[in-house]
Order: sequence, then structure tokens, then C-alpha cells
Amino acid sequence: MHWFNDRAETSGNLKPYLTSTVSVKYIGRFYNGTAFDSSYLQTDSVFITKVSAVVPGWQIALQNMHVGDSCEVVIPYQSAYGADGYSTMAPYSNLVFNMKLTDIPALEKPY
Repeated sequence: MHWFNDRAETSGNLKPYLTSTVSVKYIGRFYNGTAFDSSYLQTDSVFITKVSAVVPGWQIALQNMHVGDSCEVVIPYQSAYGADGYSTMAPYSNLVFNMKLTDIPALEKPY
């Protein structure tokens, strides 16, 4: 699976704001390489969310991506689920995501 693109090819495409709704394809892994989540488990393989509704590491990554960009993002635990963890996510978990911003269904500029 090819994850990375030439950003020069997408530089003119839209970038989301914190208030935007985005469509993303992703695979999430713990830092040791063990997969824990993937949009590819869904029927259409696309995860649709508000940028503001995801962990801070995703917020930073998404706001620096243009539609069509794909990348690998290493998120330290402080920008993921922190010292408390979440659900089955252990505390202090550093995460790695391969993600592709496929669309911005609602750009929703901030005031």
C-alpha cells in the first residue's frame, strides 16, 4: 500500500480548519507496530469526523495536510490519550498513523 505523496502535487488543494469536517483513511498502530484501529474495517474505508473531535496529534496533522495528502504521523502520548489512556488504549501510548486526507465535506471556516 502506498502512503506518501509528492506534496507539490497537492499544494493548491484545500486544507481543513479545526472546525472542518474531514474524510480520512487511516491505519493506527502502537509504536511497536501492532495495529489497533483502521478505517479499512468500515465498508467504505473512510472515517468522517470533525477535526476538533480527534486527539490533538491528529488535529495538528490534519490542519497541515491538503486534500490528497498521505503521510505517516508519530503521535507522542501527550498528544494522544495521555497518562490516562482511553478504553483499551493503555496510558502513555505513543501512536503511529498512516493517514490520507481524502476530502473536506464541510470546510466551515472559524469566525
